[in-house]
Amino acid sequence: MKKLYIVFLLMAGYNGLQAQSYSWQPKSYMPSTSRHAPAGFEINGTCYFGMGRDSVATIYNDLWAYDPAMDSWTQKADLPGNTRMGPSCFVLDGNGYVCCGWTATSPAVAYNDNWKYDPAGNSWTAAASFPGVGRYTAASFVIDSLAYVGTGLGAAGNYYQTDFYCYHASTDSWSPISNYPIALQSATTFVLNGKGFLVGGYNGNLYDNIYAYDPVLDQWDAKNAFAMPNGGAFSVEVDGNIFIGCGLIQASPLALTDLVFQYNSALDLWTVADTFPALGRSSAAAVSLGNAAYVFGGNHQTATINPIGELWKYSQIPSGLSGPHAQNPEVLYNRQSGILQVVGYKQPVRICIYDIHGRKLTETAHSQLSLKGVADLVVLYSIRDDVGNNLRSGKLLVQ
Repeated sequence: MKKLYIVFLLMAGYNGLQAQSYSWQPKSYMPSTSRHAPAGFEINGTCYFGMGRDSVATIYNDLWAYDPAMDSWTQKADLPGNTRMGPSCFVLDGNGYVCCGWTATSPAVAYNDNWKYDPAGNSWTAAASFPGVGRYTAASFVIDSLAYVGTGLGAAGNYYQTDFYCYHASTDSWSPISNYPIALQSATTFVLNGKGFLVGGYNGNLYDNIYAYDPVLDQWDAKNAFAMPNGGAFSVEVDGNIFIGCGLIQASPLALTDLVFQYNSALDLWTVADTFPALGRSSAAAVSLGNAAYVFGGNHQTATINPIGELWKYSQIPSGLSGPHAQNPEVLYNRQSGILQVVGYKQPVRICIYDIHGRKLTETAHSQLSLKGVADLVVLYSIRDDVGNNLRSGKLLVQ
């Protein structure tokens, strides 16, 4: 009997990734401890990370500068305010701002203070406090010369928030804008075409909702849903492409994903672009530098909080690169035998299979994998090289 093979091409081929291939590279660790829900921002090509919670529940107020060219870290002036995790960060006029946050005193306290960091003087100045109740894991984004901060989780009965405010650095003042449609925390954000997008979030339930804020009309417009309900994902922009990765995808029992999705703004949809090369995580800090992005820390939570100290760079693989990345592996699937096979790649590979919600079902360090035991009708696949770089991803009709 003739065998029937179906070749599944990279789904992201129709949204721009076919001509551009990206890879993750591990960078040097911050010379301190692992961090859950750290601060992160970028000024003039330097990445700043700090604060957050470590594995023994210590919460910090430190700040570290990472130099991408030297792959090196330098400790900077500590935040003068209280130690905190889950602050909101933004950059205006060459200054970094750290706003709000939470600390584990008894009872726990959520802050609404706002601090401005001057990189030239390595100094902090108190700015106008956030007008709403203290909170942490609030969403933030910048459009033109204005910063927007809102949602988040308060303390002492304030719980999940919907209010949103605009910060004017020129006058060191805040003004209210329209409330977000859902009270939640841990939404991720990005800015595209003059609008601020909020994706997902958590309030006891996980959400896949996306709303775009139009500052001209002062309104939130619903967009097509994200690929899966998600809270605490990271969002980065590389070469003008928007990527959202990792995050909490199931609250009970806890489940994290390591999938990375790319946004197709023309079609308003998301497709699998990559997989994160290490443990899935939530509440990482991420910054974008134009042609590269950096993701630091986060929480790989199972039964308890498990902070992470890694720093990863995400950037394009140069065209014409020689070696394994110059090869173009194909994915073949024989429905009769249930065997998925990778061909056209001479180096070792790892095949990872996920359900449509991003939960890992099975994996192998070989070039073929049997899907006979997979009950799902449709699965996502990722083919990685031996150091974790994604070679090909897509969706597969199993049955």
